[in-house]
Amino acid sequence: MSLVFAENEVRVNETVSAVTGLETIDTDELKIPANLLSKTSSIQKEGDATGTGQSGEKARGLVDIYNNSDDGITLANGTTLTNISTDLKYVITREVTIPAGDRVEDVPMEASSFGQNYNIVDNSADYVVAGYNTSQMIARSFRDIEGGTTEDVVVVSQEDIDAVKATAIEELKRQLLDSVNGLISEEDILLEGSQTYKEDEFKSSVEAGKEADKFTVDIKMTLSALTVLKSDLSTVAEEVVKRNDSSEGASISVTDPIVRDISISDDGRQATFSLSSKAGVTADLDEAQLKETIAGVSVAEAREYLDSIDGLDDFSVRYSPIYIPFFLQRIPSDHGKITVEKSFETTAEE
Repeated sequence: MSLVFAENEVRVNETVSAVTGLETIDTDELKIPANLLSKTSSIQKEGDATGTGQSGEKARGLVDIYNNSDDGITLANGTTLTNISTDLKYVITREVTIPAGDRVEDVPMEASSFGQNYNIVDNSADYVVAGYNTSQMIARSFRDIEGGTTEDVVVVSQEDIDAVKATAIEELKRQLLDSVNGLISEEDILLEGSQTYKEDEFKSSVEAGKEADKFTVDIKMTLSALTVLKSDLSTVAEEVVKRNDSSEGASISVTDPIVRDISISDDGRQATFSLSSKAGVTADLDEAQLKETIAGVSVAEAREYLDSIDGLDDFSVRYSPIYIPFFLQRIPSDHGKITVEKSFETTAEE
């Protein structure tokens, strides 16, 4: 007898999880191992400064300091003097000791910042000494405080830094993605959406607001991504098909699985997705069991039994010698005299 088994196409559509740290496939929970790839790289980019700011020289001059207290007082280098009229601040540029009830003349001082507004020309000024009230100590200038200047300069703006950083990040991301893709073999599938970029380091050679014509930014980033094995996806798809009772004992052929609707956990170490595939299921039967079932029955009964087998697309029974009338033809009781030929037809690719 000749038996023809036809392939039956089954569609698979299941939710599957891929987990890092999982060593083997969990067919009960439909979980497969995930491989966490990681690549770190850095880049440096130069930018032009476009911001505007001001710079200049500090005003300098001499001041007399009066000690009206009963004790000698020592003022450290850098002690602040505040102009009573303008509230602008200056600092002395050397340590000075003023005896009780006395004064020290021509103590050098300079403005706390650049600017021509710190200049005092053709006028005297009184100053509050930091840490003391004017009844204890006071400073006075009688000669010009001059040399302060203000000029417009080009500075690095925060917008300049942000723009160059954004360009550098995009270029670095492309480089990292190319590097990670180079780690993926033909046996792997990258889970799209699992790519996570982490900024490890960032620095600018010039701070925002500082004078410069050009500056550079340095960025270091790490890209992490999840991959799974195609063979693991096929194994899961086969397992889903096997759960169908009608496929028990059949051969299963799974086409390339498709992964979609990927969801990544917050820590980036697990993915859940929809797995879809087509599987060709070809029924089969145990030859010894078939012979045991049909041995000794009539050919008509054997045909009726064969016709009831799921997955058997076609069959033919040839009886020898052929001159025996059909109603007398019976399947031999001797299994050795029963010849079974099986063939399998696959579904044509769309």
